[in-house]
Amino acid sequence: MNRYNTIFSERLQQLRESGAYRRFLEVNKSAQHFPYFYYEDENAVQRRAVNWCSNDYLGLSTHETLISKLSFTTHRSGTGSSGTRNISGTTNHHRVLEQTLAEWHQKEAALLFNGAYQANVTTLQTLARNIPGLVFLSDERNHASLIEGMRSVSNKKLVFRHNDIAHLEELLKSIPQDLPRIIVFESVYSIKGTVAPIKEIVQLAKKFDALTYVDEVHAVGLYGPSGAGILEQEGLQDAVDIVNGTLSKAIGAFGGYIAASSLIVDFIRSFGSGFIFTTSFASGNLQRSQ
Repeated sequence: MNRYNTIFSERLQQLRESGAYRRFLEVNKSAQHFPYFYYEDENAVQRRAVNWCSNDYLGLSTHETLISKLSFTTHRSGTGSSGTRNISGTTNHHRVLEQTLAEWHQKEAALLFNGAYQANVTTLQTLARNIPGLVFLSDERNHASLIEGMRSVSNKKLVFRHNDIAHLEELLKSIPQDLPRIIVFESVYSIKGTVAPIKEIVQLAKKFDALTYVDEVHAVGLYGPSGAGILEQEGLQDAVDIVNGTLSKAIGAFGGYIAASSLIVDFIRSFGSGFIFTTSFASGNLQRSQ
């Protein structure tokens, strides 16, 4: 065991020396006082601060109506789903929410995951493992979950410069015509706040017969007439093949999902190990606000 402990200690020390070691502030979140929170400083003195880094963009996690609905559903259905989706873990709440999300994004179907990270990794892995020769084209600013989904398989990966349509087209031209390909990007990028040129990407996808996969987690709830995201705002909901979204940010709850055609959703549902072999999240998290 000592040699393993040495490895762990050395790697952690390298992380500290590089300035990348993570220290967590313990937050005492108050539903009554949000966005203020309370914490203890290094002298154990309680202090109050404003949470400017929260991803609860609309403050819905502390909204009284949502809290009461979640409490009601949890009291009625329990704190856990008690199974994977294929073994008792698919409740009427899952079905209704997936239908609601599909309609929201103007897609035929949706599929719930325990988080948007899991949705990204599972979906991209599943596509790569089941579409022979699939080539990924990835924006260089993509989220870690998108990168992990593509990196975890042996398929060829081509990275295009951030929002650079000319570079993307150049890479598409370099792929043999008979090889399938998928363009993976975000609608709103969290670090710089840039928005993808979705219309141009979609046009290239059509020209080169590529699938499109867009991560809308930083846009759902905020953009478009109904809050469905940048695709809705730009009138492009029908133009992108697969949409990834989250319930954990602007929606103020927990979980992630994809929305796509019923055929694609059925395909991921049937072959995605990250979906099949995990307990579905609690029904209490699924009661949507009317």
